[in-house]
Amino acid sequence: FPVTIAAREAFFKALGNQEVFNYKDLEVTNEVNGKPQFKFLNELSKYCEDKSIHLSISHTSEYAMAIVIIES
Repeated sequence: FPVTIAAREAFFKALGNQEVFNYKDLEVTNEVNGKPQFKFLNELSKYCEDKSIHLSISHTSEYAMAIVIIES
């Protein structure tokens, strides 16, 4: 659970201050092979449909980290 919070934080930081979206419109899920991915809802889905978004997450028992790259 902390790693999903880290992923959301990384996503919104990667967006910068240019747009305001609801935090609840972003979910972290996994592909069949286990690769993490974002699921976008509502206005955030429309904003992200033409972007390539990369997510990498990692965690230990003490730390969680996430890296997000957004390409236009």
